[in-house]
Amino acid sequence: MPGEVFRPLAPPEFKTPIDPSDDAGDRGELVWVPLERLVVDTRYQRLVNASGRKNVRTITEHFSWARFDPLMIAPADGLKDRFAILDGQHRAMAATLHPRVEAVPAYLHRLDLKGQARAFMAINADVTQVTPLQLHHAGVAAEDPDALFTARVCEAAGVMLPRYPKSQKRIRPDETMAVKTIRDALKQHGERPVRRTLEALRAAYPEWPQALAGRQISTVLALGLARPDMESEALAGVLQDCDLEGLSDAARSMARFQNRPASAILLEDLLRRCPAERAA
Repeated sequence: MPGEVFRPLAPPEFKTPIDPSDDAGDRGELVWVPLERLVVDTRYQRLVNASGRKNVRTITEHFSWARFDPLMIAPADGLKDRFAILDGQHRAMAATLHPRVEAVPAYLHRLDLKGQARAFMAINADVTQVTPLQLHHAGVAAEDPDALFTARVCEAAGVMLPRYPKSQKRIRPDETMAVKTIRDALKQHGERPVRRTLEALRAAYPEWPQALAGRQISTVLALGLARPDMESEALAGVLQDCDLEGLSDAARSMARFQNRPASAILLEDLLRRCPAERAA
């Protein structure tokens, strides 16, 4: 019986009250947009990687309108009659490969560049395919204060944040993908110790591609926090006198026998090489 199959749409019960947003923003309009009018704004949209290409192939080979969710689009910044894809890039690419598809459904939202980048961040913040690095650059486009602060500190320290993830073979010594490590450290410790850490690593290891990996940044940051009066030049001198990569490997080996974190063992080793009187 219909009454036994269907139930009215009703929200679940919550233990604490829900506070709806004051401004829901532009609700958009449903349109059919020709594929040739769609563009990708690289200031916030992500590059299609191997996993994405596999997804595009699957959508194309099993294309069905019943499984095709509308895209989310907005007027392309600076382009007439063109629309930037906020969500649904893979679906749109799959549609371009299908010979019987010339236009796709989309929700058109009247958003400026900043609003577009913010929408992209909100949609993709919890999607595993979007890396912290890609979210950072979207945040810069959206003028997010934390992203702008992170970008400014990295630039001041001579550190580059690539737009897309790179393999260990391709990353340059002045590049880092550890944007989340840097951003979290800035929130917790502020600019000076983080910038000092980045400057010291750049000065000590100008040719080592892994110098700015997250584990190196965390280790040297901890060392600098333990020696707060040490400037970046002195910190770089300590690092130049030791093989940080070799010490890290040794600490990981010792950690298995001592049942202690390798990071703590490494920090103790570095502190022994950096006595308080040298820091002063």
